[in-house]
Amino acid sequence: ELKISLKVGDKECDKDNGVFHAYVGENPGTLTVTCDDPDAEFTVTQMDDTDHPALTNGNYEIPTFEGSLMLKIDGKKDKDVTSEFLLVSRDETPPVLTLSDPVFFADQETGAYTVTGTADAGSEILYGENGRTQAAGDGSFAIHDKLEGERETNASLYLRAKDSAGNESAPQLALITRQTRYAVTVNNSYAQNSGMGSYAAGSVVTVRAGSRSGYT
Repeated sequence: ELKISLKVGDKECDKDNGVFHAYVGENPGTLTVTCDDPDAEFTVTQMDDTDHPALTNGNYEIPTFEGSLMLKIDGKKDKDVTSEFLLVSRDETPPVLTLSDPVFFADQETGAYTVTGTADAGSEILYGENGRTQAAGDGSFAIHDKLEGERETNASLYLRAKDSAGNESAPQLALITRQTRYAVTVNNSYAQNSGMGSYAAGSVVTVRAGSRSGYT
């Protein structure tokens, strides 16, 4: 038996209950067949009995179709034939990407920040020029990065979600700003644990009074 692997576009096809599965968008793309035996020969047959182009150098251009399409891939070596089936399903619905907040704060000192949100489970999150991550099973994702240098105080990041069929969501814009910090000074020599220091906007600072004879 030949060990056959299938790929549609740049996505490896998964096998479930003996049948490979692939999801494609508006343009079905190319089926690539690979095998552990370089001398094997392959043919592809559309199970709907329509005419189809031949397999060329391990590649097969999937025709335009509606709904789903079943393909039979036969690998022949000498007189032995190994057959695999691929169910190609059409999916033209783009995923949905939602950001947790339109503005994300970066650390004042390091510039480190985290952009979070949700998208379709398993979809690929594209950001920046070449950034990529994947949404978890519950759809959540987190992107960790940092502002460049000490002088960069603001940045923007466009994000898109891409599903296995190649559909992409509408882009979402995340704004990143370096968190402003304010100095708190307590001018009282009797204050204990006064909370003096540098704090981000919105922080709650507790100032405790110390003890002094004759005073409450």
